[in-house]
Amino acid sequence: MLLEAMATTRYRSLVFRLLAIAIGFVLALAFGELVYRVLRKPGLSPVTHPDYVLHDSELGWEYRPSAKHRHVTSEFEVQVMTNRDGFRGWE
Repeated sequence: MLLEAMATTRYRSLVFRLLAIAIGFVLALAFGELVYRVLRKPGLSPVTHPDYVLHDSELGWEYRPSAKHRHVTSEFEVQVMTNRDGFRGWE
C-alpha cells in the first residue's frame, strides 16, 4: 500500500511537471509573438500590396496579371512577377 501511494505521488508529480513545462512553453511563444507584433514596423505585406494584388470577392485577394514589382522592406526584399493569368510562374 505504501508503494502504491508513492507511485501515485510520483505519477502526479511527473504529470504536474510536464503540464507546467507545456504551459510555460506556450506562454513563452505567446509572449514572443506579442513582442514581435508590437516591435514590427507596420507596412504592406507581399500579399496586400496594391501594385500587384487585386481584391477578389471569393478568395479575398489575387495577383494582378502580368505584374512586375520589387517589394522591399527592412526585413526582406523580393521580386514579384506574375504571368498573364496572374500566377507566379512561367507563361
